Amino acid sequence: MLNRYATDKTAVGPICGVRKGGALMRLLICAGLVLTLAQGSVRAADQAIAPGTVIDQSNWQQYQQYMPEGMKAVFRGDHFWHMPQGFKIKVGPTKPILLPKFYDAATEKNGNTVTLKQTPDGGYIAQGYKGGLPFPDPLKGDSAFTGQRVFWNEWYRF
Repeated sequence: MLNRYATDKTAVGPICGVRKGGALMRLLICAGLVLTLAQGSVRAADQAIAPGTVIDQSNWQQYQQYMPEGMKAVFRGDHFWHMPQGFKIKVGPTKPILLPKFYDAATEKNGNTVTLKQTPDGGYIAQGYKGGLPFPDPLKGDSAFTGQRVFWNEWYRF
């Protein structure tokens, strides 16, 4: 559920957007792409990509249903940011990323104590939040506030 930008203006260049200090930035970009691809495979789990599959410029279109729009644009190369020549993604096995035990414990203890309170300007705040996921079951309750519950879960994500 987690991206930052380079602050060194001299670092921008044609290969994954990095020239100076590029190894770390390329690693971060590539790791982000792999994580994004893994997230996409969870969304389309009924047709998961087999571990060991290599995705590159020649075959990325057949896996685009697993990719967010930004990743597709980077593969297409129709913007300044693009995949470098010879770039490859080797798909690994899907592994669940569990939340830390203290976060789960806080959700168990505090998850049903949070309420939505309307503010004077018409918005809402999560009142009584003490830790963990504020709304463990965001679909439970008045459906008019489902979006607010999902928002506050994202706001207080680990």
